[in-house]
Amino acid sequence: MDILLTFAGNRDPFNPEIIKGSFTEGPVLTLLQERLFPFIYIFTTPNTIENAQKLQEEIANKSTTTQTSIFNIDIPDPTDYEQLYIHMSGRCREIQANHKKQKATYYIAISSGTPQMQTIWFLLSQSGQFPSTLLKITPPRFLQRHQKAVSEVKLSLEKLPALSSLSPTHLDIAATYLRKEKLEAERADLMLDFSQYSMIGKSTALSSILDTIKAASQYDSAVLIQGETGTGKELVARAIHFNSSRKIEPFIIVNCAAIPESLVESELFGHEKGAFTGAIQQKKGKFELADKGTIFLDEVGDMTLAAQAKILRVLQDHEITRVGSTKVTKTNVRIIAATNRDLLEFISNGKFREDLYYRLQVIDIKTPTLRDRKEDIPLLVEYFLGRHNHSYKQSKQLTPEALRRLLEYHWPGNIRELENAVERAFVLSGGSVIKDTDLPQEIISLVSSLPKSNSNIDQTNAPIVTIPREGLNLDEYLHDFEKAYYEEAIKVKDGNREAAARLLNIKPHTFRKRAKEKFGM
Repeated sequence: MDILLTFAGNRDPFNPEIIKGSFTEGPVLTLLQERLFPFIYIFTTPNTIENAQKLQEEIANKSTTTQTSIFNIDIPDPTDYEQLYIHMSGRCREIQANHKKQKATYYIAISSGTPQMQTIWFLLSQSGQFPSTLLKITPPRFLQRHQKAVSEVKLSLEKLPALSSLSPTHLDIAATYLRKEKLEAERADLMLDFSQYSMIGKSTALSSILDTIKAASQYDSAVLIQGETGTGKELVARAIHFNSSRKIEPFIIVNCAAIPESLVESELFGHEKGAFTGAIQQKKGKFELADKGTIFLDEVGDMTLAAQAKILRVLQDHEITRVGSTKVTKTNVRIIAATNRDLLEFISNGKFREDLYYRLQVIDIKTPTLRDRKEDIPLLVEYFLGRHNHSYKQSKQLTPEALRRLLEYHWPGNIRELENAVERAFVLSGGSVIKDTDLPQEIISLVSSLPKSNSNIDQTNAPIVTIPREGLNLDEYLHDFEKAYYEEAIKVKDGNREAAARLLNIKPHTFRKRAKEKFGM
């Protein structure tokens, strides 16, 4: 059975240039015109994932008997030899294991992908680590008369220096180090994201939350975050952790509602090998994994009473015992819990332990609903829109009527529902303007009786004014609003301030002067 491995490149599935009035097939589709393969493994990096998906679709359209799989090599730099070698060799071992019982003959198409990827294919093939035949696909413009597009790469090992391959153990160790480096980089990004308590909004309710977060992050006291679904409870927990002295240590999230009752103790405290049926090896629990860091018990109100008793013991004694063991292990973990339940009502109904409640509620944070901070909606909408505009290189804006509907809606799903509504409208809007008709139907239907103009004046460009009950500092608000537009314009134009000025219809000299002198940018 012939099996093909190939990267999806920028010329797959079709060449980007138009030749004789039409697009020509890329290297992989050209190869499949001459040879058929029952299995094709398409390798890709995040930069070419769309090419890989389109290539898979084209192969499916041309052959109903060919099975394809996409392997995403999740590395930021597609020219990094070391990471490519480790990931590609690991994937090749997986493929060999999948077809171990079959008489498989492997082929590698080397014409798609970066030169570094082609080099790794050569090393894997010629070292004997992945015995295979290399296939070269010659572009149509370079073909000689009577020359076939596909040819095998003939290399004599006698003329080449001996190549030795690393053992699977060495490759696994190297891959572990690379994963560690990636996780450390992600942790550094998280620390940067939360280091300034960056939450969107200027409402009094949010300001109060930020003050509490700043105070709570300086100590190790237990924290109980209460609020409706979608109000940002996990965001608050992350902000506390990544601004605390534990910020370089693990932040472990536990969804208490998702753990089966029979596995609660094992998940939280770990187990020994053979402790119960299916315990084939020793396992560390979430508390051990969070050692010296923070454990976030999300939906703690949904835990069983038995599990609550065990959490209480950890809070009191700072120690755990794995299932199947008698050894007591000391823990150094900060506990942050969150719930959307009314725990006082649960206590009165016998569903939540009163002693645990007061142990967790050393610091009590109540996240406000979006209904209680409607003045933050315009800023949140701008943030979500800006993120999508930056990701997709667009400049979509909301009409005043659409924003007005968002301000009038009651938001039972809070910020999460707003985020989803903005994304839906962004995707479904036909042009650069997002209209109220692009919003979810529940918003349109529930806000159907908006005041209409009784004059002949066109109000489609009228400003939307929302003043909170407690009032606001207008100069500060306008300053921050204008600064947000400057920052977003610079982001959208990848740092090009002259282009950002044109985007906002401001003279470049004026834009640069304001950015520097007024906003310190």
